[in-house]
Amino acid sequence: ANTLKKSLDIGESEAIALAHEKNADVLIIDEKAGRIVARQYVKIIGLVGVLLSAKKKKIINEIKPILIKLKNSGFKLSNNLFAVALEKAGE
Repeated sequence: ANTLKKSLDIGESEAIALAHEKNADVLIIDEKAGRIVARQYVKIIGLVGVLLSAKKKKIINEIKPILIKLKNSGFKLSNNLFAVALEKAGE
């Protein structure tokens, strides 16, 4: 974790270290720098991926209203990722 702390904030570096240490199946992480580093240690997924999985499993009916609320609350979501997510979700 000490090496990770040099390039990431404490929360991200600790999450990555713990996921690696515990041999986690997946780590949910959205921060770009964190994703780049985490990918070296563990399988990653972001919030959009979690939403797509939830829709596929019929846990939720739509992702669009959730994505809009996230964007409106300051969640960093590019227009491209927004469009790709809706396309993958069939919305």
